[in-house]
Amino acid sequence: MSWFSNQWNKFNSTLNGDGARGADGGQSSGVIRRVEVVWGRERMQIVLPKLTTPVTLGHLKQEISSITSIPYEQVKLIHSGLILKDDRSALAAYGIREGSRLILVGTAGGARSEGDKVGAKAPALGPLSVGEQKARAKKQKEADTSEEGLMARIDEALAESRTNLFPEVELFERSVKALPASVEGADGSPAPIPDAAAEAAAPGATPTSHGADAGATNEGGSAKLMTPAEIANSHRKTSEMLLRQLLALDGVQVNSDTTRAARKQGVRDVQSHLDRLDAAWSEAKAKGVRPPA
Repeated sequence: MSWFSNQWNKFNSTLNGDGARGADGGQSSGVIRRVEVVWGRERMQIVLPKLTTPVTLGHLKQEISSITSIPYEQVKLIHSGLILKDDRSALAAYGIREGSRLILVGTAGGARSEGDKVGAKAPALGPLSVGEQKARAKKQKEADTSEEGLMARIDEALAESRTNLFPEVELFERSVKALPASVEGADGSPAPIPDAAAEAAAPGATPTSHGADAGATNEGGSAKLMTPAEIANSHRKTSEMLLRQLLALDGVQVNSDTTRAARKQGVRDVQSHLDRLDAAWSEAKAKGVRPPA
């Protein structure tokens, strides 16, 4: 008998639940009586029924459904990176053997389903979580390719920049300019900022908002200046956020001259502030400010 015929006979005997002689001459039973199922943090030993025919995926799912209260049609099993779908197939056809480990995906009591099973009717949708609501709203916006919808996405991407990021860049620049020529407190302690009275006495000097005004906000309502450590952290955070806004704008697929011009102007605004941030950071490093560890 050829090697191919031998292998084919072993495969058939495994599918039929018959014993097969191992390479070492021992008896290796093809009958599957127990498998391990991992469900979140739980590990379950599932004992399969004794049948005269090979145990199928459907038999295993019935056992799991009765133990976990997951509806049969919502039991999802993964083995060796593959999702098992055909309930009529024998477990051995998926390479499952005695003691094999499978991953279970499902929610006790049932969860929303998209009708995976052929002919299955999807149940009514339950209330969505906050994250699901945001994801659905975002998907709906991206699906709106009208000029109004595209302009709304461009404005939304720029709103975060104009409200929070652009003012942060301006504060960053002021804080860097207020630093002395050499920063002694670059390890995180506040930078030694010149006294306001001495600064006002200097020829041609203009008043600034540090010194006594360096609280959360000064009496005029302007933000305090940053310490060297805050400057380093702000550069990393703000540059990353500005890059995200550029990517958000780039993701808008414009389809008219109006939306194209709006996106182009938005990209210019964000890019110009990113350039200003990098230029001020170069000045800060020249004064001794170091990136955060």
